[in-house]
Amino acid sequence: MTTNAIIVNGDPVYVGRPVRLWNETGLAFRDRPKRTETRAVWLHLTGGERGGDGVFETLHDRGVSVNFCIDQDGTIWQYCDASVATAHAGGSDVVLSANPWAVGIEICNRANAEPSHKRWPREVASDVIRGEPFKATRFYPAQIQSAVALCNALCRAYGLPMDVPREVDGSIAARTLTIDELRSFRGVGGHFHNHLGKRDPGTEVLKSVADAGKVEA
Repeated sequence: MTTNAIIVNGDPVYVGRPVRLWNETGLAFRDRPKRTETRAVWLHLTGGERGGDGVFETLHDRGVSVNFCIDQDGTIWQYCDASVATAHAGGSDVVLSANPWAVGIEICNRANAEPSHKRWPREVASDVIRGEPFKATRFYPAQIQSAVALCNALCRAYGLPMDVPREVDGSIAARTLTIDELRSFRGVGGHFHNHLGKRDPGTEVLKSVADAGKVEA
């Protein structure tokens, strides 16, 4: 069964995209505390092509967790209330853990330079993170649409700007932020923004979020 709303602080929030809730799927990250503050939404990609149920299994086995996952067809899987403090953006090599203050979203994508796949063929595009160019498979349009809609719903629910980290000239910051920048940031960021070794989710989805934010404004 799918719905069109996510759960934030126990209440439904309309997102306008297909949603599968943990109380229906049974895929739940339990016994985790709620965040005391929410000032950001943090985007990741999975690095593989397992769907929402497989992503849950992988994260559970690794002892980490996330609030949401966006499947290849754009379906949003919610594994716990959006206000639960999941373990998605901490650990070693981080400038500052985002777990205490950011909602976590995974997006299914193997993110390598191989377009061919027996089930999920993808286009490959060039990107640059921290000044280093690389090529990786792109997200499907349905995934971008769901990511933007989910970020928009969460930003509305928590009173956050629908915007991403930016440089002084207004361009999107495609680098790891400083600890002071992370402490003051409000909006939608990516894993590479707080981690020195990650480059997910790339800049494509962040650009779409930023463009949608301009329209909302």
